[in-house]
Amino acid sequence: MLNLWRAAVEQSAAGMRTLRRWCKEHFLSFVRLREWRDLHEHWPTSPRARLERNAEPAPGSLLHQSILAGFLGGIGVLDEGRTYLGARDARFVIAPGTPLARRSPHWIVAANLVETQRLYARMVAQVQPSWIESAGAHLVRRTYGEAQWVPATRHGDGA
Repeated sequence: MLNLWRAAVEQSAAGMRTLRRWCKEHFLSFVRLREWRDLHEHWPTSPRARLERNAEPAPGSLLHQSILAGFLGGIGVLDEGRTYLGARDARFVIAPGTPLARRSPHWIVAANLVETQRLYARMVAQVQPSWIESAGAHLVRRTYGEAQWVPATRHGDGA
């Protein structure tokens, strides 16, 4: 997503006509891209915005964690082969052409799940399980019960 934004900014520097043509070639909405740009330009000057610019760019892991918070339904864990098990028992694969399609990371978050002949995950990022736990902590219900003792069996005693 960040690479898409950078490419759009680069195209807009060449002029609106160039940006419009680039959007059409890449199947993007020129109007939505302009809205994003306007929001990006005006948000920091808004009286409600209490944001400060970073002295240096944030690492990719922070970007992935913020995306994860908005797409908890797109979480998937590698199940068997290259298939992922997601929310509500959805089984999906990473769409071909997506950069992570060849790597098959253990945990992912997908911004988009598209169903054609199969369910495909698009705009995928690799995430850590600890990020998922902290991002979805408000959705987790924990219960505790009585402790149970399970005696360990020794090897070689026939049990």
